[in-house]
Amino acid sequence: MTKYVVLAVTLCAAVPAQQTPNPQPEQRQKTGTIEGRVVDAKTGAPLRRANVMLRPFLSGSANTAGVMAAASEAPYGATTGEDGKFRISLVDPGAYRLTADRRGYSAAAYGARGRSPMGTSLRVDAGARLQGIDVKLLPQAVIAGRVVDEEGEPMDRVQIQVLERRFIRGKAQWAPVGYGITLDTGDYRVAGLRPGRYWVSALLRTPASMSRPPRRTDGEPEESYVFTYYPGAAGMNEAHPVELAAGQEMAGADISMRKSRVYRIRGKVLGENVRFSRVMLTPRDNSQMPYGAISSFGGPIMKQDGVFEIGDVAPGSYYVAYSGPRNTGGRVPVEVVDGDVDNVVIALAKNGSMTGELRVESGYAGPKPDLSTIRVQLAPVEPVPFGYSGAQVAADGTFTIENVLPGSVRVSTGGLPDGFWVRAIRYGDADVLSEPLELTGEVAGSLEILIAPGTARIAGVVRNDKQEPLAGAMVTIVPDPNSAHRQDLRRTVNADQDGRFSLAGVAPGKYQLFAWEEVDSERLPDPEFLTRFESNAKKIELKREAQEQVTLDAISAEDAAVP
Repeated sequence: MTKYVVLAVTLCAAVPAQQTPNPQPEQRQKTGTIEGRVVDAKTGAPLRRANVMLRPFLSGSANTAGVMAAASEAPYGATTGEDGKFRISLVDPGAYRLTADRRGYSAAAYGARGRSPMGTSLRVDAGARLQGIDVKLLPQAVIAGRVVDEEGEPMDRVQIQVLERRFIRGKAQWAPVGYGITLDTGDYRVAGLRPGRYWVSALLRTPASMSRPPRRTDGEPEESYVFTYYPGAAGMNEAHPVELAAGQEMAGADISMRKSRVYRIRGKVLGENVRFSRVMLTPRDNSQMPYGAISSFGGPIMKQDGVFEIGDVAPGSYYVAYSGPRNTGGRVPVEVVDGDVDNVVIALAKNGSMTGELRVESGYAGPKPDLSTIRVQLAPVEPVPFGYSGAQVAADGTFTIENVLPGSVRVSTGGLPDGFWVRAIRYGDADVLSEPLELTGEVAGSLEILIAPGTARIAGVVRNDKQEPLAGAMVTIVPDPNSAHRQDLRRTVNADQDGRFSLAGVAPGKYQLFAWEEVDSERLPDPEFLTRFESNAKKIELKREAQEQVTLDAISAEDAAVP
């Protein structure tokens, strides 16, 4: 008898990922099934051995704790067969997001259009059998080339970054999306790229740039290879963009490295126990140089007294910054023109503790919410490698944020109980819900956060130009008037297979709703981009506990693609 039991267990363990044991009759009534294929988006050919994942989708919920809980659930999985088909059974009723990936292709979600990664959410009802759920994967694009010096000789150990323009916190910045390094032949290759427009940068990371640079003794000016952009430009304004189609392998993206007169930055960090830490050099204008591209471009502090020296610095505007333990840090602006910069002093700001209290508005008579799920976060307004701090709220609503540095920060909360929204945040007499909190000198003060019940919910359907439901449409909600500062009120959700969408946990207030047939989601944080379509937006004012039903007409893909 024991042998038969062991054999049965072994057989169950050997069931392939794409197959599911036959459910009992009562299970068939409670769960659903999803069937489909993974295919090449260009040729329509089925793709074998593609990985398919089905994860819970929270239909636009603003509850951070709920999002994290859903993300932590084990996803349903399957692997496609020789015909590209997959089947996922025993799916609990709910909303889901289906994604697929395969080597040589860019991962994609079901129903994804253009450069948007969101795709179409799937609603699985009890006992439902969804068929024809095909995921189309685009063949990956590749940039390849060769890096040479001023005499045409190949250069090895050159770091390559593939960059695209993104809007982060409402500001245009260059973000790296692919990396590579040259071989001894000077060749490089960066794969795994989606179709789109890119820029390519190259930087030679020599031992001199990573440690205290050696001194010249011949009296000649110092020269070194500096940031160079394809095909050999000194800055982003002169660089040539690269347009990549799906599956395209662009060879011949050769870069001729530039040499420039370089200088040194010398200075001192004022503080204790700063030995062996690093100073960092970052650009002051993120629209001209990718942030983080030279974040480690600096030398270790070599002495106990905090003296540092950075070499191979091209002319430009920089911040010299230090980030140490317990959220200590500081930075100073530096302008490198035509000579070394000496006597740079980084005075570490003294951090402190900020107490606070989070409470529910008076008059609330409902069940006591669990405040211990809430976290209060302080984030610097400018992109710096220090100044981030936060604390978990206690059950009685009190909290203490340690290691708070002076500066301009934004206050945010996460993990609010369902149905609650942030009504006010005050620091003394200052309203810091919509504006940054300005901390000067030694931190001294208390943060007061007021939450209130009665979030609103918006549901509806998106129609195309034929007045038909548009599956997979994207819906964006922003405050009215549009404000880049209230990132907590800006959300994007995608419609399901029937063109239906839902946004839950919306704070009461005035909003604009935009619906998109297809849009580059990277453009949505740009306030100027949305301003162009305000005439297409549906304006709505949400009261507490409002349950609004709306019908939205989608902005066409052609209109949204206009530069």
